[in-house]
Amino acid sequence: MYCGKCGYLMKKTDMFCPYCGMSVQTTKKVSRSGNAAAMPKPRKNAYCGSCGYPIKNTDMFCPYCGMGA
Repeated sequence: MYCGKCGYLMKKTDMFCPYCGMSVQTTKKVSRSGNAAAMPKPRKNAYCGSCGYPIKNTDMFCPYCGMGA
């Protein structure tokens, strides 16, 4: 599934877009557009500082709780 706001490829288990933080409840399943944002800068953290959910180094937002990483 792709985020309806930024076009980032999301996992089916994500509740929030890890790139822009958009809630999945407001994100529609759309095909990827050519206007997708550039990949975020890598970080050192491997877990969300708010909820402890494991996140990728490229995630800007936690895909579980939506907090900024």
